[in-house]
Amino acid sequence: MMFRNSVGARQTTKNLLVWTQGMPRGKDAKSSMQNPLNLRAIPQVHGAILDELNQIHQILKTELTGISDNPMIVGTPQMFSQASAVGAAIACASE
Repeated sequence: MMFRNSVGARQTTKNLLVWTQGMPRGKDAKSSMQNPLNLRAIPQVHGAILDELNQIHQILKTELTGISDNPMIVGTPQMFSQASAVGAAIACASE
């Protein structure tokens, strides 16, 4: 996974190596140049999903810790009017 700049793929590879450490290898493992395709594909597929979940987490964290009132009144009456009530980021993340 050293040629792909994906946090999810790198994390999935690390997890896979830990989970399979010490497991017996097949009888043809030493004569094969590569690991089976299913083992090589797991970090790509699961990593992409993990990247997407991390992105959704960041969007939800930003939206849920923000203020969406419109208008927003703070302190000694200061009023801010903006379109923060629109949940576009959450809608896009939900797709």
